[in-house]
Amino acid sequence: MKKILAHHKYKYSVEIICVPTESIMKEKTSEKWLKEGYQYYKCAYYKEASECYDKVLELNPTNIDIWHKKGVIFTKLERYEESIQCYDKVIELLSKSKTVSIDNLKEIDVQNKNYSKLLVLRYQYINSLACKGKYLYKFDCYQEAIECYDKILEISPDDEYVQSCKDDSLYFLKLDKARDKYYKRYSNPSPKVDLAECPF
Repeated sequence: MKKILAHHKYKYSVEIICVPTESIMKEKTSEKWLKEGYQYYKCAYYKEASECYDKVLELNPTNIDIWHKKGVIFTKLERYEESIQCYDKVIELLSKSKTVSIDNLKEIDVQNKNYSKLLVLRYQYINSLACKGKYLYKFDCYQEAIECYDKILEISPDDEYVQSCKDDSLYFLKLDKARDKYYKRYSNPSPKVDLAECPF
């Protein structure tokens, strides 16, 4: 049994009691796992939230929302490689989606009956690319970060923040290339010059 005391912003406490018996675990639907994972997430029990979301993914491995949530959790746990894998999965699922194309996310018609769902998918796609780009940048993978930012700018060309992130990546990519060129040029020792043969 696990007891969690969650503090709400209105100063009251919520008590969550989890009794992981096998019969209860078998009966849980993905919606129940999702709610439990969200409760853990709100209480900053990220490992437990991730385990609940894993159960949802066992039942529905193409759930874009859960892959996105897991990416956020791994970010909070500073497990960046795993967060990038989750964000990659979001991007992959949206790219392969038969119901939503990336082009549909560029301009969403307010009259569209799926307007709110498309907005959420657009947010998850852009956020996944932005987070992935941020961590690639952090680990000096500037070219890959630029590719992420370019994909965002295809959908949201006026995003000044993303444009500035791309500009930063381009700047450091150029520095890296100049540094590599410098080291290649000067890392090999030049042949010894006999000063007696020097004409000066």
